[in-house]
Amino acid sequence: MPWDEDCQPIIREYHSTENNQDLRSLMLNDSLRSVKTQYAAFLDYDDVIFRDAYAWLIERLQNTGKNASFGLIYSTVFNLAENRIKQRQVFYDYGKDYQGFLTANHSPIHGLMLNMSKINLGEIEYFEDMKYMEDYYLTLQIFTETGTDWVSLQERKFIGDYFHYEGKIRL
Repeated sequence: MPWDEDCQPIIREYHSTENNQDLRSLMLNDSLRSVKTQYAAFLDYDDVIFRDAYAWLIERLQNTGKNASFGLIYSTVFNLAENRIKQRQVFYDYGKDYQGFLTANHSPIHGLMLNMSKINLGEIEYFEDMKYMEDYYLTLQIFTETGTDWVSLQERKFIGDYFHYEGKIRL
């Protein structure tokens, strides 16, 4: 994937152990602490970001001065055997404000961008062996009612896909 010279992704390797087989919380929090730029976003193997997504999110953060901004994500079914998208639907289009976020975690982790200049990483706690809701636990410590760009959700800007795969390829 071509990346601008001054915008290379941070790719880190982690290895599970018998005592800690699920490293999602460690990977999420440790990677966030390694960010040296003003803005941070997350992307993993089952996520796709559209080409204009990060530019749009950065513009929102610059214009609002908030600690995080959002774009909407499609829920997409991709058939591996046929090598094609079978279904794309709007699923994560709820929770347009802080109360909605508290009630129902409304955004996959790759549907947001953080403004690191507005976040005190030293105040964020995490548990390396946390196996569920690690992203929600992180964002509960960052998002606030007035400090987060909730208006971005009302824009209904779709910035990517959350892929679900079907039809294993047989070798």
